[in-house]
Amino acid sequence: MQVRRRRCTTSSVQEREMSKSEISWVVLVHASDNILKTALSEELNVILLRKQNQWTSYGLTQAQVCLTVDDALENLDGLAAVLNQYPIGAVLSFMESGVLLAAALRERCGLPGTPLEAVQRLKDKALMRAHLHDRGCHHLSVAAHEVTHLSALQAHRAALQGRVIVKPVTGTGSVHIYALDPGDDVPAPLINALGQGIRFLAEPFLQGLEFSVEALTINGKHHIVAVTEKVVNEHFVEVGHCIPPRRMSPDALQGIAAAVREFLTAIGLVTGPSHTEVMWHEGRVTIIESHDRVGGDKITALVTQATGVDLIRMGLRLAAGRTVDPPPELQCLGAACVIFLTPPPGRVLSISLVPLPPELPILERRAFVHPGDVLTQVRSSKDRSGLVVASGPTPEEAFHHAQLGARSIQFSMAVDHSAHPHPVPTSRST
Repeated sequence: MQVRRRRCTTSSVQEREMSKSEISWVVLVHASDNILKTALSEELNVILLRKQNQWTSYGLTQAQVCLTVDDALENLDGLAAVLNQYPIGAVLSFMESGVLLAAALRERCGLPGTPLEAVQRLKDKALMRAHLHDRGCHHLSVAAHEVTHLSALQAHRAALQGRVIVKPVTGTGSVHIYALDPGDDVPAPLINALGQGIRFLAEPFLQGLEFSVEALTINGKHHIVAVTEKVVNEHFVEVGHCIPPRRMSPDALQGIAAAVREFLTAIGLVTGPSHTEVMWHEGRVTIIESHDRVGGDKITALVTQATGVDLIRMGLRLAAGRTVDPPPELQCLGAACVIFLTPPPGRVLSISLVPLPPELPILERRAFVHPGDVLTQVRSSKDRSGLVVASGPTPEEAFHHAQLGARSIQFSMAVDHSAHPHPVPTSRST
């Protein structure tokens, strides 16, 4: 563990009159520079925990204390002893890689927040499904079987019948997700993953439309800020998000919100932002997975653009013990959309940006790749090649603007014709 300190220069923190319940020192686990910047703008003293390969010059120079912790879960007592040298009042993370460590440190340091056992349920889909069953929330879940070897997978496929979805128990980013029809051979990558000891869940394949629900919990009450429409490709990789969803009735959105409130209560989440993925089909809402953090993939920026609610800033204020007014629920001021670029597999020869009319509300457009890079089929979120974020008065218009922006990023490719192309999506799919 490496510790780097700098003198606290946020005199406004020390001089500003604070309520007795308010704190000024927080621990941020794996926070990005933008999150750190928001925390500092809230006049918080920050102890920043990052892995060695996560450090930036901004983080090293702006956080009051910098701790390099690569194997922190294996040395919780030592890390807690270091943190307890400071007048910390909260430990939190807005990143998937940091939520479990944050919860474990809260428990070690005796600090408030969502309990470790609840965070463990969210990280482990098998635990989540079992807990919902124990709480009598069968209507929010599906019959799931944990499998750790090939023979168990085949037995559960036979028991479930029909199409089966197989996914890692603790996976994120759409990695190692497979849909298997009766009679399908088990793909070699899945066999290899099982051989490496990766735990999988086998579940019935869910029909319907996929959404995520962005919420903020204040004192145990769950406020549903937005519902996000998801566009996925044939490998279940998310290639687009839109807030609010297109073509969904207010009653349907309220039904989704009610189901997620019930789920968050059952799982034990007590404070802060959350991001819950669901499937909606003919009025039934089924939980796919959930996280005690904000959504990734630009979803948090879409929430702010469409609703005016900054979930990260509100989460920081909650952690600091400040009074936070409940955000408006499912009230959008406009619409926002992101589309991820998925050119066909092959080698990138060149990338060009076609000029766009200045009045087109494109908030961000960029490629993640460069000439010379070799692109593969989009089987995980890491395989996407760029993004465009756009806004509009309606979700249909925001989506159309994002499509125009996506078409303006032109890839010249030496195409690999042995793989299937993945064009920019033009309609909702699941």
